[in-house]
Amino acid sequence: MLLWMGCAARQMELGEFEVILPRGGETIQVSQQRELLWVLQPPSVGKGEAEVEFQSGSYQFSQETADWAEGTRFRLRQHQDGLLAFLVEDQNGTELATLEFTLFNTDQLLINVGSLDTSDNRLRLRWEGQEEPILGTGGQAWDVDHRKEAFSLWVSEPGVGKSSTDDYPEDWFITGTRHASSFPQPFLLLPDRPLGIRIGTESRIDLDLEASQEDRMEAVIWDHQTDLLLITGQNAL
Repeated sequence: MLLWMGCAARQMELGEFEVILPRGGETIQVSQQRELLWVLQPPSVGKGEAEVEFQSGSYQFSQETADWAEGTRFRLRQHQDGLLAFLVEDQNGTELATLEFTLFNTDQLLINVGSLDTSDNRLRLRWEGQEEPILGTGGQAWDVDHRKEAFSLWVSEPGVGKSSTDDYPEDWFITGTRHASSFPQPFLLLPDRPLGIRIGTESRIDLDLEASQEDRMEAVIWDHQTDLLLITGQNAL
């Protein structure tokens, strides 16, 4: 799919990558050799709480709540010396977060994302999907293609037997939920592009891989900052 840009868009180069800020700043687009790879929407930041119960190597999360400040647009802050820096603003122009793009390797782009309020403990990232398989997420016993699924990545006992859903069974500390895994990995592979997305965090991640909305993926990181590594071409595979 070739990338089309209006005359008001800002196009900036990092090695073989082009980072495009369209007019209005509602997205950031990443292309490589004029082939569109990834479209990121403005992140949101928040403060969340949850009750956590632990037994026999398994975890049960309940009473999960979060208050969100929604990002609505990107604004370019810096473009020099191999660094692209953006601010994320809400609808009132309040600055919520920063994004910094640097070239990690010829086919790898590193993106650091962080809330400006370090007391935040939730960071929500959304990007556009398309009709394609979504692979990865580490050691999973049930599925290979995770498109249309929503689940969390957190080290836990896989369980004796498996539930067909991610709802906690009554014996949640024995029977594993569908995606309970002792080896979850925050890595998504989109083989049709091909594109790998590694999320750099040791915190829990809640994934929504086009389950709630068609053509949109979402990752909620239980932290105020993270980094993303985009890997393209054969190295992604």
